[in-house]
Amino acid sequence: MADELIEANPLELWQANNALLTGTVVDANGRTFAISDIAVITFSVKRRLIDTAYVFQKACDRIGDGSTGEFTLSLIPTDTDEMSGTYYYDLNLYVVGDFWTLLRGELEMHIPVKTWVAP
Repeated sequence: MADELIEANPLELWQANNALLTGTVVDANGRTFAISDIAVITFSVKRRLIDTAYVFQKACDRIGDGSTGEFTLSLIPTDTDEMSGTYYYDLNLYVVGDFWTLLRGELEMHIPVKTWVAP
């Protein structure tokens, strides 16, 4: 992974919190990239760049109508409840044998000051 790509896309999340990640896929010219209904977008997290095993990997919940290039990924508390510190992530698009890395970066997982407890 190119260091400049990692540094350019940092992401910060809080342990065991819900998070909603949304985005729009564009081509090299900045035009919306139409995503087919058979496309899969995955968010993958590793502790170290050289690791072969993922801490977790999750597919997007929703891809817009396809023509808009929009996608949504929901993280729930159990996805990150054991994480803290620095990790590395990538966001990949798979379409019928083709593969593109949309985004890569460093993920900083913070521990909340206080964890909410239901009364």
